[in-house]
Amino acid sequence: MWEEKLTQIAVAIGVKTVEKIFESFNRQDSGSLSVGLVVLINAQNPSDVPAFAEPFFLNFQANCKFRIVMSPEDLQKAGLDALGKKWA
Repeated sequence: MWEEKLTQIAVAIGVKTVEKIFESFNRQDSGSLSVGLVVLINAQNPSDVPAFAEPFFLNFQANCKFRIVMSPEDLQKAGLDALGKKWA
């Protein structure tokens, strides 16, 4: 049942390939089964995050964690040479 709801939410927030969501199952200290998901999103601004997270909070009482990733192009824009000179 939760798989169907998860698919509906993922599609609604714009996740294109639901079948690529990684699922991991483990037992919490209380013995209840928990489901872990990894969903890759493209948030242009920090204010975009609630639109992705709230459906999971409200429908699954989820504990969401976010990690920032950069493309090689993003890294080139970071000015690493100047940062290296400033902080070395």
